[in-house]
Amino acid sequence: SAQKMTELADLLESLGDFSIENQDKAVHEWIEAKGYGMGDIMNAFRLCLVGEGKGPGMFDISAFLGKSETLRRLDAAIAALPKQA
Repeated sequence: SAQKMTELADLLESLGDFSIENQDKAVHEWIEAKGYGMGDIMNAFRLCLVGEGKGPGMFDISAFLGKSETLRRLDAAIAALPKQA
């Protein structure tokens, strides 16, 4: 959902260390704390960044893209997602 991807974007934006390891730890802790499904979040994150349901590890992709491009792609995808009432 747009809400969950917005929460993810906010989390990623807050990270000072955008390394693969730090993203992985922060995102997994957030998913667990929120009680979200790992597959739901990670699949949506993948679609937001690369537009496909397959490819390298997500944090490899986001670290390669860099923080600003990752957030730009997330924001573009969020804008295209339907808002829940």
